[in-house]
Amino acid sequence: MNIGLDLDGTLTTMDSTVDVFNRETGKELTIDDYWDYDLKKVYGLTSKESSDMWEKHSEEIFDRALPIWDLDAFLYRWSTYKTTRKKRNKIYIVTARPEKYREITEAWLKRNHVEYDGLYMGYHTKLAAVIEHGLDVIIDDKGEHIELIDLEGTVECEAYVIDRPYNTWYKTKNRLYVKDIPVLPKGTKKQIQTQ
Repeated sequence: MNIGLDLDGTLTTMDSTVDVFNRETGKELTIDDYWDYDLKKVYGLTSKESSDMWEKHSEEIFDRALPIWDLDAFLYRWSTYKTTRKKRNKIYIVTARPEKYREITEAWLKRNHVEYDGLYMGYHTKLAAVIEHGLDVIIDDKGEHIELIDLEGTVECEAYVIDRPYNTWYKTKNRLYVKDIPVLPKGTKKQIQTQ
């Protein structure tokens, strides 16, 4: 199987995004205050202000991003999903990050020991990635992506949304729960947090 995993908000927590946007706007929001995926709405920014903030701070946000608490277990779960331990699924990272952030993205994936078979960048709609790359499963935190795939009648792809405060409106049986807790130091026992 070909498994597509989103990066930001799926394999990472949103801590660095919250920190940077709070610092730059003077607000003290938490991820629980993120009622919409569009941060310009959450922070009351104009489109230009939001665009400028992303342009100026994306590298910092991407570099400082923390992996989800159970990253190793999460990756293992999908690499062995509906298969045997001997034959692993192919894991593809599918992100909206522009191509110009490939180097910093690859460095983050290496630093966090993410084994993957391909990195597809610049996908602002995951339906396009599903079609172009023949993905059998896609996991994302943006409910709109999953909704488009669910509504597309010609695509056979299992679509899962990662539970986040900004996508609670999307009701699906395919909702995954992860904890936004930083990774423990090496040697510390982890507990699997996905359900």
